[in-house]
Amino acid sequence: MQQEFEKSIDTLTAAYRLLPSAMLVRLDLAEAYVGIGKMEDARAHAQAVKIWSHEESEARKKAEELLNQINPPVTDEKND
Repeated sequence: MQQEFEKSIDTLTAAYRLLPSAMLVRLDLAEAYVGIGKMEDARAHAQAVKIWSHEESEARKKAEELLNQINPPVTDEKND
């Protein structure tokens, strides 16, 4: 499975270089990075999608979901 993600990353990176404003390409790239455990790269692309996508777009919603998966919300737990 990891090999498939790596092939996808190569293809998506080429697409991103040609179309840097294509938010769905960046979102797919972020998901592929999650698939191989490169969370910092995934976070960077997901953040860009969130920032540059229209507020109500499906891409933005998916980017927010992915960011929540990468960075689960912190709960306020006290360790007594």
